[in-house]
Amino acid sequence: MRRSTAIFAAAAVWMSAMSAGCGNSASRVVRAYYSGNVESAAGIQSSRLADTPERHRNRALEELRMASVAMALGDRPTALSSLSAAVSRIEEARGREDRAERPLYSSSASRPFIGHPYERVMARLYLGSLRYADGDYAGALEEFRRAVEADIEGVSWERVPDWPILRLMEGKCLAHLGRKDAARAAFEEAERICAKRGFPKEVVDQAVNMRANLSVLVEMGRGPAKTRWGEYGEIVSVEPLPRNIVRCMVSIDGGQWRQVPLLEDLDYQASTHGGRRVEGVVYGRPVAADALAAAGFASLLGSAFAWRRDPALALAISGIALLGAASAVDADSDTRTWEMLPAAIAYIGFDLAPGLHSVRLEFYGPDGSRRPEYGVAFDAVEAPERDETMLLVRALPGRAASKGR
Repeated sequence: MRRSTAIFAAAAVWMSAMSAGCGNSASRVVRAYYSGNVESAAGIQSSRLADTPERHRNRALEELRMASVAMALGDRPTALSSLSAAVSRIEEARGREDRAERPLYSSSASRPFIGHPYERVMARLYLGSLRYADGDYAGALEEFRRAVEADIEGVSWERVPDWPILRLMEGKCLAHLGRKDAARAAFEEAERICAKRGFPKEVVDQAVNMRANLSVLVEMGRGPAKTRWGEYGEIVSVEPLPRNIVRCMVSIDGGQWRQVPLLEDLDYQASTHGGRRVEGVVYGRPVAADALAAAGFASLLGSAFAWRRDPALALAISGIALLGAASAVDADSDTRTWEMLPAAIAYIGFDLAPGLHSVRLEFYGPDGSRRPEYGVAFDAVEAPERDETMLLVRALPGRAASKGR
């Protein structure tokens, strides 16, 4: 009797541990970030990152959050370091998943964060953009090409790259590296993707981007959220959030205002993979298989106890295994999200006279009204004679005095 009681007690502890997780929301960081208090967000996130062990399942996600706030503050070294660390951890975790090196009872939510394809693409896009802004065109080219692979890897259908910004940036890198023919081919591919996606191909503007010495990459709005559904909550899909900023205008040296054309929509990318729409990611079936396998092992063990004339203990072990299976299926879906991603990305390039220029950006809401609290002014931006300055701007309120990033 005492042995059966001990088994039930151990089962209760085990099931409690299985259902628990760190569950520590990053809501304070996210609220501070989107309210424009990025310094506060950076302080909170720095503490979160310091408190997250190196091998923790959320370490990559915390690095990505740190990268976002660092980029908004113009801290490129920290952003590069965090992005590189996150990408490395994600690739390591995905390698283990490919080799099926994971605990038998683990669910996707309890495994190391690897993100959805659109999140992995954005990590590479940011890495490439930061390297590009630092003048490392060869390093940036490698990142943009890896981003393309991140979108189409693992698909069983015809691969259809559909991120025009990646091909555009690939072409710009090739142009700076003196590979003009390859650059033109990349620009033409970007134009084809734009036509397919409904973006005007003029946004690519080969003539300007082949020799641009100043460019502006703008992120607007808040990216999609992940939700769970299905009978057991085993399916995760992405849902768009309301957009408070939908348009950006730019003026150079106080001249004519021009719209910064949209070049990417993350709500679209989050709901597609390799060019095909995906309604949701099903997590429950593989975990159910794991749990049932565990139940099978327990049943075998139970039969051994039954053979030794202890049927109560055998029944207890089998029941525990089946309850564990049900618990695993119910709690599996992984809705962890890189919350600081934008809803849309806009881009424009300029071929300006070498020297210092002023750049002013204004933002507009869905009702067409100007949102002055989002405006950003750069007083003295150098347009080099043989190189390029890239401004990476995140539209956040209360950053008017910022010089961007």
